[in-house]
Amino acid sequence: MQKQRSTSDSPFPHGTVRGYWRGCRCDACRAANAEYGRRRYATHREEALEYWRQYRMAHREEMAAYDRKRYAAHRDKVCDRVRRYRMAHPEKVAEAKRKWRAEHPERRAATRRNRRARECGNGGTHTAADVRAQYERQKGRCYWCGQKLGRNYHVDHVIPIALGGSNGPENLVIACAKCNASKGAKHPMEFAGVMF
Repeated sequence: MQKQRSTSDSPFPHGTVRGYWRGCRCDACRAANAEYGRRRYATHREEALEYWRQYRMAHREEMAAYDRKRYAAHRDKVCDRVRRYRMAHPEKVAEAKRKWRAEHPERRAATRRNRRARECGNGGTHTAADVRAQYERQKGRCYWCGQKLGRNYHVDHVIPIALGGSNGPENLVIACAKCNASKGAKHPMEFAGVMF
């Protein structure tokens, strides 16, 4: 506990924000300043959040580098905090996961495919953006039969993962459900012979 200055040698009262701003660091002035900060934040919370949202968007690369550096320096503490939060709030975590999965089906599917390829040891990764780019290149048509797909399409590996094919974007095509199910783990030349 810091010693409180006497009021006789200072031009400001103790226990106030002004006292803290003028240099007094006694417990009463610290408490007054902390309370002021809480009240000010509560009053201007939305403005503060919007300001930081805009700042992060304007300085995206800089903030990402800062976050990576900070995470590397405090990885154990961050992981421990996340673990404790998940254990204390399992319903909130489950609800957040459900919401994310519903909002990002393409990213979730890409993550599943990447994981499966890792388990098989095939190498190569892709993102939802790679899948969208392939869809655009194929103009929304099935790679095998040429049928127009719309939003219901499958992502197929030309050389199947089971046969050692890569999971990279160079081995992906967009296919209709019927062609993808028929092809299964067949080599493309074998599947082409079945088709014709």
